[in-house]
Amino acid sequence: MSAGLLPPRIDSYREQEILAMSTEQLVLVAYRLGLRALRKKDRRLSTRVISELVNGLNFEAGEIAGRLLVLYDYMLRLVREGKFEEAEQMMSELHDTWEQVVANAAATRSAA
Repeated sequence: MSAGLLPPRIDSYREQEILAMSTEQLVLVAYRLGLRALRKKDRRLSTRVISELVNGLNFEAGEIAGRLLVLYDYMLRLVREGKFEEAEQMMSELHDTWEQVVANAAATRSAA
């Protein structure tokens, strides 16, 4: 069911849930959405998600942003070429790594 078809209270709930998420959690949500789009071979949504990941890069945070930019750019090329499985594999690895980062950050915050 698309967001426009949801009852207003559910849309509002989802919006509040997203607004309360940390940047790390939002990236994880983007990876999950991207994986879903790649599995469905949805070129438009896959491109939008990867482009949003590019737009969210913080180049002041160090060289990791530059490396992610190269990966995202390559994934965009794969999507344009219809190589969804290869792009999905890359995004899956990024998702799994990012999921560990989020878990470690949460553990560090709760230990402090």
